[in-house]
Amino acid sequence: MSLGLCSHCAGGRAFPRVAPPGGDALYTLPLTEPQLIDVFGPADRSYRANEVRY
Repeated sequence: MSLGLCSHCAGGRAFPRVAPPGGDALYTLPLTEPQLIDVFGPADRSYRANEVRY
């Protein structure tokens, strides 16, 4: 599987956009759940998280 990031493919945008493998769509970050599934495929497992820190 490959993941494409492009900061200049959307006509002058300065932030990356994500394209699914073999797809024509370009998604802006942050991705929605359906977009994540389109890019990476369905999850084979998931974990419950109470808190996320950056």
